Amino acid sequence: MKLQASPSLCDNNVKILQTILLLSLIFNQSTFAQDYDELALHKRWQRLLQYKKSMLGSSYSSRTDDKRFFLDPNGYWDPVAELKTSVAKFQEPVTDEAKRNLHTQCRFPARYKFVKKHFKNIQFKDVTCNEFSWWYDQIGAKSIALIFSSYYASNPASMFGHTLLKLVRAEKGMGGITDLGLNFAAETGSDTGITYIMKGLMGGYLGKFSTLPYYNKLNDYINGESRDVWEYRLKLNFDQVDWIVKHIWELKNNAYFDYYFLDVNCSFLLLTILEVGNLDWNLTHGFFFYALPVDTVKRMTENNAVEQVYFRPSFRKKLYSHYHSLDDGQKETFKNLIKNKLPMKDVTVPEIIDTYTAYLRYQRYESGDDPEFMEATKKKIRKAHLHRAKLGVVSEPEIYNKPTDPLDSHHAYRMGLSSGYNTLFKEFYEYQFRFGVHDMSTNSKGLPPFSNLEFVGAKFRYYSDEQQLHLHEFTFINLQTINDWDLLTKDLSWGASLKVKTPHDLGVNNRYMAEIRPNVGFAKHIFNKKVAVASFFILDMQYGPALNYDYYRISPGLKLGILGNLSSRLTFNLWGTLLQSLDKNYDESLRYEVESSLAYSFNQSFELGIYNSIYSSSLNYLDDARDTKLNLHYFF
Repeated sequence: MKLQASPSLCDNNVKILQTILLLSLIFNQSTFAQDYDELALHKRWQRLLQYKKSMLGSSYSSRTDDKRFFLDPNGYWDPVAELKTSVAKFQEPVTDEAKRNLHTQCRFPARYKFVKKHFKNIQFKDVTCNEFSWWYDQIGAKSIALIFSSYYASNPASMFGHTLLKLVRAEKGMGGITDLGLNFAAETGSDTGITYIMKGLMGGYLGKFSTLPYYNKLNDYINGESRDVWEYRLKLNFDQVDWIVKHIWELKNNAYFDYYFLDVNCSFLLLTILEVGNLDWNLTHGFFFYALPVDTVKRMTENNAVEQVYFRPSFRKKLYSHYHSLDDGQKETFKNLIKNKLPMKDVTVPEIIDTYTAYLRYQRYESGDDPEFMEATKKKIRKAHLHRAKLGVVSEPEIYNKPTDPLDSHHAYRMGLSSGYNTLFKEFYEYQFRFGVHDMSTNSKGLPPFSNLEFVGAKFRYYSDEQQLHLHEFTFINLQTINDWDLLTKDLSWGASLKVKTPHDLGVNNRYMAEIRPNVGFAKHIFNKKVAVASFFILDMQYGPALNYDYYRISPGLKLGILGNLSSRLTFNLWGTLLQSLDKNYDESLRYEVESSLAYSFNQSFELGIYNSIYSSSLNYLDDARDTKLNLHYFF
């Protein structure tokens, strides 16, 4: 007799198995959907796509302005959609061998690494990416350094310094020049002047990443622009470096950004790349108006990200090192040599020839594109080398004074509170806010000495008698550099400012005028470069309802000053300005301004100062005005 399974029991087992499979499928799908939502919020995915939250924190958008950077049509503002489409694209097979290197895996290797790491339940077939593999091997990065080139006073766009990344091939050691650099820069074409400034401020240029031999940039900075270079090697392991290098490929080949001088600039976007490598670093938060190069370097130290520091002096600094090594008699011989008052064959001191050669090389770099001058200078350099070889004495190693690390400078943002007295309007309180960067009354530790690098600042005054708060002054930009005019460089000093302010000489405090004041002149640094004396020709151009008659006034003038550092923390300024108004409507067309300050810096964040100003009146019925205030500054 045969035993048979009960049909009802078999049917029940099948139904149970089908139910389990269905529930399993539903569970897997639900889990997979949950993975997308969670992983789209992962720090690394957010950083790989350059996502940033809206001010209210309820939506996303990317900093990238290139549609090629996104695989999903909504990827610009939808991290989940971009992740889903990326997973699907990474699974697509190669259908055209000629376009293999355009496969999604080849275009976005860092994203592919992320997806493979977090979607292990999917079997991805790796695509061979010849172009990326060749580039990656050529980079050969073992570590990464953040490079800061110091302030370049001859170009307004470079007065705030510049940063780039150095992809270091060597596992140990600093200062190599054969590595590759990653640079982010605006494509400005031939634009100059106002057009260049306005388009740069308004995002009128495309910014792109590029990799280039580091020694090319180093030559531009050290020789062409006489800028010191600081190298900050970062604490990154091999896997973190790998993330960064792969992300660089993605940005370099698939993205551009609308370039803004103030925020989306050469410095800020480098921080976004470094954040991809180390998820514990929070480098980009807090830049609510602009990101200055030196502030991005400081952000690295705040995150304990700097492992080692290396300094490379500019060629200008090396030239002065040679010159200051000479004694007084040797300096006189050198002076006669460069003025062609002494034939080279009569010079027998090797150090003088070394200084002369450095001077000629500096002049060649400063000559720009003058081919005749460059060729003549090259001949002089060859002649000097031949003469130096005949002397046959080994030169001593170069000795130069290492400047203060830019990381030790005060912070860029500044708030201030003052209490003071004005002879026309009595007691007042003044509230100040300035976005950056530095002025001559402030300690210049780690910054260009004797310079103003200010923009976007406001001063509000509250006079006790009136009990009203007035805008006293609004600064759009205020640039000033006081270069040392000496035997070696003969650099002019120059500056320009654009402000909206109340006129000091007309006795008003709630009527305004716009003022543009360019200047050019000469300065001499004395007492071991701690003090500067300067004279400038200025042109004061004013327009606004605060002025009588035609609403405008043009006044050429002369400005004289002495300023310096009494100690490492104590600074002083004294300026006198004489202006001759070309408008005869005023009772007194000749007017003067005297301004002085004494400030003490406690640290990077706090400074206390006394400021005093005297302004002559342009109206014969009005007394001259004197303004004195005690000011506390907070830098952050």
